[in-house]
Amino acid sequence: MNTDYLRFDSNSIKELITNKLNTDGTYSDQLFPGSDLTVLIETFCYMFDTMTYLENVGAAESIFTDSQYYENMNRIVKMLGYNPAGFITSFINCQLSILDGEVYNTTSESELILLPKYTTFTTSLNDTKGNPIKYTLIENFSTVVTTTSKILNDNEPIFYNGAWKLYPTTFVSAGIPFETFTLSSIDISLTNRQYISHDNIKVYVEETKNGITSWVEWYGDNNLYTATEKVFFDDNKVEQANNENRFFEYRLNENKQYTLTFGDNINGKQLPAESKVMVIYLESNGADGEIGPGVINIDGELSVEIEGLEEEFIKQNLLTDTGLVTWGSTPDEKLSLIRAANIEESYTSRDLETVDKIRERAPTSFRAGSRLITEQDFKQYVLAKFTNVFDICVMNNWTYMTEFQTWLNKYDKLKPDIKHYDYEFGDSCDFNNIYLWLKAPGVSKVSKSYKNAIERECDRLKPATSEIIPIDPFTTVFAPYLKGDYDLKNSWDTNSENKIIITRSTNTMVSVERIHQNAVQIILDFFKLENQSLGNTIDINNLYNQLMAIDGVEKVQTSYLQDGEPASKTEYYNGLSFAFWTPHIINGADFDKITGNYKILNFQFPVLLNPGNITNLINVTSDIYNISNIEF
Repeated sequence: MNTDYLRFDSNSIKELITNKLNTDGTYSDQLFPGSDLTVLIETFCYMFDTMTYLENVGAAESIFTDSQYYENMNRIVKMLGYNPAGFITSFINCQLSILDGEVYNTTSESELILLPKYTTFTTSLNDTKGNPIKYTLIENFSTVVTTTSKILNDNEPIFYNGAWKLYPTTFVSAGIPFETFTLSSIDISLTNRQYISHDNIKVYVEETKNGITSWVEWYGDNNLYTATEKVFFDDNKVEQANNENRFFEYRLNENKQYTLTFGDNINGKQLPAESKVMVIYLESNGADGEIGPGVINIDGELSVEIEGLEEEFIKQNLLTDTGLVTWGSTPDEKLSLIRAANIEESYTSRDLETVDKIRERAPTSFRAGSRLITEQDFKQYVLAKFTNVFDICVMNNWTYMTEFQTWLNKYDKLKPDIKHYDYEFGDSCDFNNIYLWLKAPGVSKVSKSYKNAIERECDRLKPATSEIIPIDPFTTVFAPYLKGDYDLKNSWDTNSENKIIITRSTNTMVSVERIHQNAVQIILDFFKLENQSLGNTIDINNLYNQLMAIDGVEKVQTSYLQDGEPASKTEYYNGLSFAFWTPHIINGADFDKITGNYKILNFQFPVLLNPGNITNLINVTSDIYNISNIEF
C-alpha cells in the first residue's frame, strides 16, 4: 500500500487507522460510532491535525521570533488571542461656539447641548485622490451653553478625520454561534488603499421585540472572550446605559481584511436568526487628513451624515437611544447655529501595526490576559491603542509619593496649590492610584479630552480598586553652560555668553561651514523627540564623542565670556558642559551643571533650550593658512 504521509489530515488518518484495524480483524469497535475506541481514534486524529498545523507553520518561519511576513505573523498571534492594530486616523480637539448674531433660545441660565455621533465638519481641503477632508465625532458629546457665554465647550470634543460610510452589503444572519462576516469589499492593499479607521467600525442589527422592529447598535471589542459589559457614563460618572452583552469582535486578518465575529450567548450575545446586519465604518484620508490650526473654523457648518444613508433614516433609526434633538428638522435648527474651531494642529495618524511591533506587543498582551495589572501592562496598552501618546511613565501611589512628591517637598512645593497645575494631590484614601505620565508628540500637551478617553478605555481593564490619573510630565531644559546665570523663570530665553567651541584641524580640507552644519545637526538629533524618553539618561560623553567624530574636528570645548569683556577673558572647559533645570512649578530650583551622564527623573522629559538658536551657540575656529598650489 503506497501512502503519502505528508498529505495526512484528521479524516485521512482516521480512515487509515480504521482500515488497518479492519484488516487485522482483532478489534471491531472501530466500526461503531460512539464506542470507546472510535473516541480514542478521533482524539488522536484531532491532536495529529493540530500538531501538523503547528509544525507546518514552524517549518515556514520558525514560529514567532523569525516571522517576517505579515500574513504568517498575523496567523501565529491569532493563537495567542492578539489582534493586530490597523490604521489609526488623525484627530483634533475643537472648541465649540454659537454663531455670532444668533440666539440659542435658552429658556434658563444654562442648557445641556448634545451633539450626536456622526456629526461631521467638511473642510475646504482635499486629499491627493481629490476626496474632501472631513472630521467627525465617533461618540455622542454633551456640553452646556449659558445665556452669558457664546463658548459651549467645558471640555473639548474630539473630532476624528474621516467620513462615515455604509458598507455596501447588508448581511443576513444564520443565527449560529460565533457567526463571522468578512468585509471583503474594503481594499486595504497598497494599489488602491482605503484607510479604514481601526477602532471605528459600527454595527447595527435589526431586532424585533414585542412586535416592534428596530435597529440596535452592537459594540465592537478586540476580544470577544474578554469583553465585559459596556457601561456608559456622563461627565459625573453616572451610569447611563448598557448594551446587554451585544458584542462583536473585529479583527484585521492575515489578508488585511476586517472580520466581524459575534457571540454564542455565553461569550457575547448570539445574532438572532435571519436578522439584517448593517455595518458602518469610518474611512480616513490617511496622512493627507492631518491638518493645521484654524482649518476647522466658523465658515463651515456641522451636519450629521453617513454616506449611503439618508439623514432622516439616521435620525429615526440610529440615534433613537440618545434622545438627541439638537439637529435635523427641528424648529430652531440648533445644530446649524453651532460652529467648531481647532486652535492646534491635528494629531498624527499611524499606519498598520508592523510585524516587529506585533512581535513586541503580542507576548505582553498574552501575559496580561487582556487585563491591566502591572506597570508594563498599562504602558504597552496605552502606547498600542493611543497613537498620539509618544511616551508614558506609569506609577503606583507609592512610587508617585516617593519620587514625585518627595521631589516637590525637596524644593518646598508640596502644597495644595499644586492643583493649579493639574497634578493630583494624594490623600490617605489614594492608596491604589495609577498615575499615567503622558508625553505627547512635539511640545504640546495631551489634551483634556484625550486624557479622558485614555482614562475611560483603561477603566474597563484596570483593577476595581484603582483610579486612573493621567497627567502631564515635566519638561527638563538642557543648554550649553560653563558659568553665569540663565533667566530661569523665563527659561526659553537664550544666554549667549556660553558657547560650544569646535577647533578645526589645520590638516583638513573640510570647510568651517560644513563642520558647523554637521555639529548643529548632531546636537539637534541628540535631543530630537524620537531619540529621548521619559526618565532617560542624558549621555553628554556620547554627544561629545559624536562631535569629535566629525571629519576635520580637532578639539571640542565649552566656553564662557561675559558680555562686554575682551576675548582674552574667555574661560574654557575641555569637553562639553551642559546645564539643566525644570522651569515649571519649581522655577528652576534644581539648576545644575553636568559634564558626563545624568539620569533625569521618571516624570521628566528632556528638551534642548531654544533649538532654533543653537546654530548661534556653536563657533568653529580655524588657523589661517595659505596653500598656493594644491598638490595632486
